[in-house]
Amino acid sequence: MTRYTSKYALVAPQDEGTDWRSIMISNIVAFLGSVQMSSITPTVWPYMKKIDVTTTETLYGFIRGLYAVGNVVFSMLSGYASNKIADTRPAMLIGKTICIFGALAYLFIEVFHPIHVLLFIAFEFLLGTSSGVCSVYRTHIAMASTEADRPKAFGITQLATAAGFVVGPLLQVIFAQIGFPGWPLFLGTHFNVYTAPVVLSAVTSIVGLILLVFYFDGRMRIRDTPKALLHPEEGSSLGGVIDEDIFIQPSPQASISGSQKELPSIDWIAVVVLILVKIASEVVVLNLITICPPYAMTAYQWTSEDTVVIQSAIMGSIGVLCIVLALGYIFLKLGKRIAERSALVAALLLFLAFHLITYPWGFWPSRIDYQHVKGTTPPSGLAAARDPALQAIIAESLLPNSTIEIVGCNSNFEWCEVTPKVNIYLFNAALIIALGVGWPLIQINLDVLYSKVLGPIKQGTLQGVFVAVGQVLNIAGPLFFSKLYTLYGPRVLWAIVIAICLIALTVFVVFFKRVIPWSQRKDVQAAESGSAHLKTLPMPTATAPKRTQVGNVSTSLHR
Repeated sequence: MTRYTSKYALVAPQDEGTDWRSIMISNIVAFLGSVQMSSITPTVWPYMKKIDVTTTETLYGFIRGLYAVGNVVFSMLSGYASNKIADTRPAMLIGKTICIFGALAYLFIEVFHPIHVLLFIAFEFLLGTSSGVCSVYRTHIAMASTEADRPKAFGITQLATAAGFVVGPLLQVIFAQIGFPGWPLFLGTHFNVYTAPVVLSAVTSIVGLILLVFYFDGRMRIRDTPKALLHPEEGSSLGGVIDEDIFIQPSPQASISGSQKELPSIDWIAVVVLILVKIASEVVVLNLITICPPYAMTAYQWTSEDTVVIQSAIMGSIGVLCIVLALGYIFLKLGKRIAERSALVAALLLFLAFHLITYPWGFWPSRIDYQHVKGTTPPSGLAAARDPALQAIIAESLLPNSTIEIVGCNSNFEWCEVTPKVNIYLFNAALIIALGVGWPLIQINLDVLYSKVLGPIKQGTLQGVFVAVGQVLNIAGPLFFSKLYTLYGPRVLWAIVIAICLIALTVFVVFFKRVIPWSQRKDVQAAESGSAHLKTLPMPTATAPKRTQVGNVSTSLHR
């Protein structure tokens, strides 16, 4: 006799579908978070150089790594804690509160100049902690939506994030008109081009807290639970009444007996493959966020103010493309037209293409110029860059209140003399396309497919692990990448990222047929087991009733 169950118990059905209200609230909070992040990120490096011109790329990489430490540790902790209490709202409230303290640390950097490095460290760690704690909103969206609605739900999430990436840089362009030191605030702090984004982040965090307290329901509910394994025309030895709409959920008390066929458990190979894709995408973003600002500032001779404005414009352009793609998922139902797996392959190919196109190939005619006063002729080579007279001018620019603006490559970087300078328009265009199209593709479809692979379980812990694994590289990665950049320039870094993208793409293609939603694996297994079982069944002699009476409920279903 064939028995189904083991770890699944019958429970009352859940008649509620997608909770669009809570999804919209969480996405409004995500939008506000995106606004603050997209406006803060382009200002950190220029502000560090403004406060202390001797600030190195290595220190910047170390501080960026601390952001990742907070993100990794607290994304796992918040996911686990949210699972335990079956509610995501407390974690999101805590995360927004931490963000406010991080903003205060950033504001007081100019006030406590002797400890400005410690305040930068505190700011990045608190910001990373806030981001990690608030990452449970993705868990909530996955569990608040049915599998059919999930592409649309995550499309709205991507739209909210992309809109923030447009609004944030636009605000930053406006803030750039304020200048430095800007308008006085309180206790010696100022509102200027560098601090305006963190003031904005504090305000948006307060708005987020209000929305979460009064309008958000973060309770976890398992949706898309599979229906009872018994066909309504089949008999059973169970007590009570089995209706067609009875659902099955995991039950730790369920016993295993007889010859049984369980519903498919999590496919861990598929999970690992998706985590590898996540790591590859995070490496790409790590390279672009950590290295691109100082690299572009060096290669294209931008000042700190130039970097803020141009980087903001680039991020705004990326945000526009992200919005267009997200709108396609919401209104054109791209989630049904483009399979998640195909979209992930396309995104990885875009990331790969960007690094191949922007690699400093030898056919580019010009090389990166060394440091010089903005508007003057750059030195002809490394020897001229180390001329004592020029070095004296550079040293003078480091003095407080100096008006001398130095641009170009540090004379300590010998690789600048032999590194080709990629065309600025090609570099920026490729960057906008790769991130504007590739990033939303991989964000939407990776989240959707990962949640589908996990199936009808409380996903808080595994979603937290998913976020954390993607961020682990950001702990030592920024410091490692910055050190490689300082020693060898962009060539080695680009080669590493190209290799990682190729590995992720190859593994994903090899296991392409394995990475499918839980519901599809359930259907395949049911079809295979049903086909084999039908061969042994006798022909029915009468039509069974629509409802089957049973005695005491157990966890074994008999045919």
